[in-house]
Amino acid sequence: MANQFDAFFRDNTGLFIPTTNVWDLYFVESLTKDEQLRNVLVKLYENMNQIALALNKKDSGIFVELEFVNGQTFTNDDIQVFRKLIVCGSLPDSSTKRIPHYIDFGNSYSFTKIYGCATNPIDLFGIPLPYASATSVKNIELYVDQNDVVITTSATYSQYTTTYVVLEYIKQ
Repeated sequence: MANQFDAFFRDNTGLFIPTTNVWDLYFVESLTKDEQLRNVLVKLYENMNQIALALNKKDSGIFVELEFVNGQTFTNDDIQVFRKLIVCGSLPDSSTKRIPHYIDFGNSYSFTKIYGCATNPIDLFGIPLPYASATSVKNIELYVDQNDVVITTSATYSQYTTTYVVLEYIKQ
């Protein structure tokens, strides 16, 4: 089923506001001979463009299972950061679980963030991933390799049936 964001993610661009001319200023000028009104309209256009430029630098609050540009930039080179949500299901019990991420990584890719959360819906308890427990045997390791998100537990965690991992990375 299509949702309201499908068009934005079709080409991985995320949610961005156009910063090019939205109005034809020559047409606006031809509508009025009043120079003050024309100046107000020009200033309004300039302000709208500044708002669009600032808005496009935001971090999108959208988490989907598709790769898209999330609005973050990395370093002074304005390298775009991509985000992808991985739905991992239940945490494993004292073992390792591998979940394919389906990202075609190349040598020029670098991760900027790897994080997640697991929820126990029965006891209404959540834990961050990776998880550092005061008891080291309850730690949860989280990492990503070329093909998979890898989650390793040393204790019983299968009651955490809803697990999400977020991958953020750059392509240089």
